[in-house]
Amino acid sequence: MYRPDSVTAYTKLTAVDGVKIILGTTCSSAMLAAATLAEKEGVIMFTAQATNPLIADARDYIFRSAMSDVLVGVDTGNTIWSDGIRRLATFTEATDYGEGVTRETANRFMALGGTIVADESYGSDVDGFRAAIHRMLGESPEAIHIAAQGEFSVGAILKQLRELGWDGPVYGEIVAIGNTALDVAGDDATGVIGIVPALD
Repeated sequence: MYRPDSVTAYTKLTAVDGVKIILGTTCSSAMLAAATLAEKEGVIMFTAQATNPLIADARDYIFRSAMSDVLVGVDTGNTIWSDGIRRLATFTEATDYGEGVTRETANRFMALGGTIVADESYGSDVDGFRAAIHRMLGESPEAIHIAAQGEFSVGAILKQLRELGWDGPVYGEIVAIGNTALDVAGDDATGVIGIVPALD
C-alpha cells in the first residue's frame, strides 16, 4: 500500500531540511514507502512500531526495534490451532500492517493443517461490515481472526458480528484489545482473545 504523504514528508526532511537520520515512522505503509528512497540516498531510518516483515528486506539503512508480523502471526496461528480451531475466517484491514499479520497468521495456521474458509478485507474508511460478515458466516467458520490497524473499526466489527448472531471465538492482536476497540464494542468485546507475543 503506497503512502504518498510519507514520501512527501521524507522528501521535505531530507531535501529541504538536510536531515540524515529519521526516527519514525509509526506504521508499516509509511515506512515501506520511504525506505526505498532512504536506502538509495543513504539516509538512516529507525522505526519502533512498523512491523511488516518486508521492512527487514529494506537493506542497510533501515532499522526496526518493533517485533515482526512473522512473530505475531506464528504465535497467533499456533494459539488458534491449539484452541482446537480447524476452520478459520479472516477479516483484514487493507493496510500493510493488517495484511502482514493476516498473511503470517494464515500461513502458520495452514501449515499446522487448518483451513481458511473465508478471507474478507475492508478499507480503513469503512464502518459498515455486515455484508462481509454475512459472507464469512456463510462459510461456517469455527472462529474469526481480525487483523486491523484502527481500533475503532475493530469495535464496530465486534458489535456487528454479535448483532448478526456470531457467538464463536474472535481472535486478534494488540489492536483488537486496545482501549478504543473495547469502548466501541462494549459488552460485545467479551471473549475476544488478543494475542500479544512476548519479546525475546
